[in-house]
Amino acid sequence: MVASEPDVDGLAARLADEYAVIGPAPASQSYLDHSAVLKAAADFGCDAVHPGYGFLSENAAFARAVIDAGLIWVGPSPEAIELMGDKAQARKAAEAAGVPTLRGTHGEAPTGDALLEIAAEIGFPWWSRRPRAAADAESGW
Repeated sequence: MVASEPDVDGLAARLADEYAVIGPAPASQSYLDHSAVLKAAADFGCDAVHPGYGFLSENAAFARAVIDAGLIWVGPSPEAIELMGDKAQARKAAEAAGVPTLRGTHGEAPTGDALLEIAAEIGFPWWSRRPRAAADAESGW
């Protein structure tokens, strides 16, 4: 298990047989530092990496780095992570695979009157979420 400096006092680290401290509190200097996580895996002689359920579980670049380091990636393929991160493409892939989906739109998110027409057709309550690309571009990710 890996932990940032302040997380070594947390329950997960206390219950772990072993853990590696990978950096200070800011996630960018610990959990999101791929090289620190991979170094810990090498130092402890790990065969595989499970990303947990947070930062790294949705990070295709980290999944590739684990695989490229010769370790087993315990999670979806990098390609699947990328696909599921783009809501519009994920919906198309699910429909193509025959997965039941809720009614909704495809592609660009409608606005204004078009959005209200679709909402009225679907019925209320309803929920709207932007595809990743638009959300990422606006948030600076």
